[in-house]
Amino acid sequence: MLLFPPDSGAAEPAAAQTERVLLLYDSLGIGTRAEGNVAVMERLLAAYRAQVTSLSLEQYKRGMMGTYGKLIVVVNAPDLAVSNEAFLADFRAFKGGYLHIGENEPFRQADVHVPVFEKGIVNEARMAEVLGTWLDVKLPGRTFALVKDIYPFSDLQLLQNMADRLYDAGIPFIASVQPVFSNTDFPAMKRYLSALQYVQSRNGSIIVNAPVVQATPGLNGQTLQARMESFIAVLAENRIAPLGIGAELYWTYDTVFANNGMRFFDSAVLYPDVSPLHIERTNMSRTFVSSLYSVRLDDLAKMGKLGGQSQTFRTDTAVTFDFTDDKELLAKNLKALVGTRIAFDDYKEYRHEVRSGSHTIVSLHAAVSIDGKMVHEQEGSDPVKDDYKYQEEVQKSFTTLFSVQNRIFIVIIAATLVIFGCFLLIGRRLYLRKFKIRG
Repeated sequence: MLLFPPDSGAAEPAAAQTERVLLLYDSLGIGTRAEGNVAVMERLLAAYRAQVTSLSLEQYKRGMMGTYGKLIVVVNAPDLAVSNEAFLADFRAFKGGYLHIGENEPFRQADVHVPVFEKGIVNEARMAEVLGTWLDVKLPGRTFALVKDIYPFSDLQLLQNMADRLYDAGIPFIASVQPVFSNTDFPAMKRYLSALQYVQSRNGSIIVNAPVVQATPGLNGQTLQARMESFIAVLAENRIAPLGIGAELYWTYDTVFANNGMRFFDSAVLYPDVSPLHIERTNMSRTFVSSLYSVRLDDLAKMGKLGGQSQTFRTDTAVTFDFTDDKELLAKNLKALVGTRIAFDDYKEYRHEVRSGSHTIVSLHAAVSIDGKMVHEQEGSDPVKDDYKYQEEVQKSFTTLFSVQNRIFIVIIAATLVIFGCFLLIGRRLYLRKFKIRG
């Protein structure tokens, strides 16, 4: 608090307080144009810091509605009648805010009635406006540039060139880096850390990307927590300040991922689900002080002008593109990012905190500290040696004995060859003499 005293509302998230929202749906609309709209609603609500419970209408139990101030009902199958009497009874008595999405008439008069909602960047931007008004969000959304899929085996020189390009263009950016859990003392890892230090020095903010999840029987909360904490420690001990986590949405609806993998961070960037693989699924989301809604850079051009507004969302938003070793594609993406003419915000300007058992990282007003010590832009690491030995040499307890034996064998073999040569020479002379006598 001494380092970072409270300031004006500019440093606060786009939502002033956490709102509890109950999101109910009659179906997920699989195979229809509505498919995916519930997941979009979950991500948009997360970006407004809402604490969401997402259930099908069939899962609703009597009394659930009473603890929520806001209710959203999504009807994707208007031909199906709602038969859950517990929901109907509680709904008739509900006095909170009600937003209805669907073609059929509302169960009662809604605060907002949205007849159709399908995923897609234009529809999502409009729904963000609707939700912002409905949730009474006063502050405007902020927009950040984010580069995903940065790995230790990426072209690190190209990564540094990209950082220079963005720095020269005056664009602060977020780098979402893939964690490493083993062999962190190898030169490849040292080069990775050195490159991340450089990115950080070029007005880049670092966040940790959620690790790739595989169907591994041994994966549990304790293992995940220990691995994430170890990577945070590696970064912090190399003066690299992770400020948040980037993950697919389903991580926030999984007890193990939310409570063990995300527990260190109060800030997150939530991506659309690509291949969700739950360990312990839950219907209640984890909330963050800062949560960014992610949109793809190549989708941004589809927005055009919406109601006189520029290519920005009402929510706090990350405009993302993947880092690639393809120089032409990367140059194309950088050109497109600069061409948006969006005034991208600096992630470090706002408060983020990462707290593990051994390290605390805090940012505010572009000042970043690790364990209370400020991180300076020009901090670097020692050069990485090229003659690193990836495997320790096996201890040679009999080296001297084997060396003496080898020398003895060499002498014996050499002596044997000399003697054999002498016999050949003597035999040759005897045969020649015998031949001359006979001749």
